[in-house]
Amino acid sequence: MRIVNHIFKGARNGIRLAANFIYPETAPVSSSANTKAYTLLFVHANGFHKELWYPVISRLFNQMKQSSGPDGNSFVIEKAVAFDVCHSGESAILNKDKLQFAEIRYSWCDNARDVLSVAEQLNVPASKLVGIGHSYGASSLMVAEIMRPSTFHSIFAVDPVLMFNPNTDNAPIVIQTLRRKNKWSTKEDFLKYIRSKPLYASWTDECQALFVEHGITPDPSDPSSFILSCAPKFEAATFRGPTSALRTLHGSTHMLTCPLHLVVGETSDVLNPALANSFISKTPLGSFSVVPNSSHLITMEYPEIIASKFYNFLESNP
Repeated sequence: MRIVNHIFKGARNGIRLAANFIYPETAPVSSSANTKAYTLLFVHANGFHKELWYPVISRLFNQMKQSSGPDGNSFVIEKAVAFDVCHSGESAILNKDKLQFAEIRYSWCDNARDVLSVAEQLNVPASKLVGIGHSYGASSLMVAEIMRPSTFHSIFAVDPVLMFNPNTDNAPIVIQTLRRKNKWSTKEDFLKYIRSKPLYASWTDECQALFVEHGITPDPSDPSSFILSCAPKFEAATFRGPTSALRTLHGSTHMLTCPLHLVVGETSDVLNPALANSFISKTPLGSFSVVPNSSHLITMEYPEIIASKFYNFLESNP
């Protein structure tokens, strides 16, 4: 893959979003002048970062290359674009003095507006822009499409958050996040730490390595040590912020008129088949599938399955 760094303007004045444009090593071959060349917009889950999409993206490019017949592909992936949410990864560094609005409660609608800001700056026709998101990133994509219909050709949502929690302020996940360890002496210590935690232990080695490389950053107050690139206070604030977005999703589900596919982790504590089926039944072009033996963090557990399902989704919705 060829990676080019980029910075987008966020929806809020002064907010910047660190992004990567990811291209296949060799340009894909089109079957005709009418072949669609898609741009894929990736939105990550809470507490993580854009680079965790790399394993999915590389497998997508490989599948596109392997699927090419003598006359080329019926569609091509021109590029993938992944950005760090305003308070995460490299974006957190860019915005370090401008995130007061996100310290207590970060509305997922704000993230949806940033998605729309990125989509606008990409200047790609809706017929060629596909959204793929994980967890609240997937929910944010769907909210963005409701806010501005026909932004996306289609949306692929990996274990999106759809369940309401009326008490987000004191939810156990908020308390646990605020108590999370947030200092390590070396990257090796961080790797040992995540491998000891059930939340991360089922990830592929590749995804664990990416989290070690990009999920922590030197501590400004002690550069010899490392802290999380998404500070626990911002991760917790995001867990407090879904209410408006979920009301929008459930109140305006019928506005999701583009092709939509939900992927459900079999053991996910966030989504289940019954809820997924109920949700997509209110959309004209919705569908869902379940990945066996997977959790909510399925993207990091089975990137090859996510890539394969996404590629098939693109093939089925030209």
